Amino acid sequence: MRLIDFATAYGKLGKHPGVLGPEAASVIFAHAMRQKPGALFADLGAEGGRTLALLGYAARNIGAKIVAVEAWANLPPMAEFWFNRAVKTHGLTDIVSVSPPPSGADLVIVSRPLVTLDGLAGDPASMVKDDGLLIFLEEPSGVHGFELVEKVPPFVWVLKKLKQESVEEETLEVEVFPGYTRVTKTVEEDPPTSDD
Repeated sequence: MRLIDFATAYGKLGKHPGVLGPEAASVIFAHAMRQKPGALFADLGAEGGRTLALLGYAARNIGAKIVAVEAWANLPPMAEFWFNRAVKTHGLTDIVSVSPPPSGADLVIVSRPLVTLDGLAGDPASMVKDDGLLIFLEEPSGVHGFELVEKVPPFVWVLKKLKQESVEEETLEVEVFPGYTRVTKTVEEDPPTSDD
């Protein structure tokens, strides 16, 4: 199998609609290519499919799968057409599935900041496994439990999910996006005891 490099993958996007430019695309492609074989990618807000097509080339290179999550009812009529065209044109039918938001993804792309408000269930942070990456194409706000890995303003913020550690029991209100608040409870584990 011949690997497709970034320049070739980006060149194949041609005039496919979308706002994904070369800088943002190169960051996404590089991080996708660093994932392990068999990785799971998620494209939230796949819309016209430009990001999906780019992810598809990286996924094919490393043997990954992609879950595309979209609320078609809330988009312009041509969005689903362009999405389907991207899947067929770029030969992604065997690696892309359209389904509800996953959990335990290695890499999640959030194309629109209000992706959790337009008919999709769950918040993007909960879809990423520990040490997984969450990539925003607009500046994120109120995302906790992640560290900034790379920032290419104004378009790309790459965050890595920190491993979960137990903390004292408390209720946390986290503003994931403006107007969307998630409430979580965390429970402290009992410390190990010594019989010495």
